[in-house]
Amino acid sequence: MFSYIEESRCVWLNSSSLESEKEFELVGILLGLAIYNGIILDVHFPLVIYKKLQGEKLGLQDLMNIQPSLAKSLQELLEFEGDVEDTFCYTFQVMFVQRDDFRRTFEQ
Repeated sequence: MFSYIEESRCVWLNSSSLESEKEFELVGILLGLAIYNGIILDVHFPLVIYKKLQGEKLGLQDLMNIQPSLAKSLQELLEFEGDVEDTFCYTFQVMFVQRDDFRRTFEQ
């Protein structure tokens, strides 16, 4: 359900988790009850999760707080003065597999 990111020493949502939305909702309710009752849990979520829950806009700086090396690499690509595709012979593609029957691919 969750995975630990060593680089930022925080807990993140596992995108390939097999748990249902109801189970995530149950964990959210339990965490909310713990906060409401003043119980301290040893769970380190990044600030970006709380910002997302409040509906705030997210940016590259939020990624920097979770995965600094990935954010730095993306920032270098954004600041690159040439044609990324021609120079590095790469196109940008992200493939997300949630379950065996659900695949989504984004290309640029």
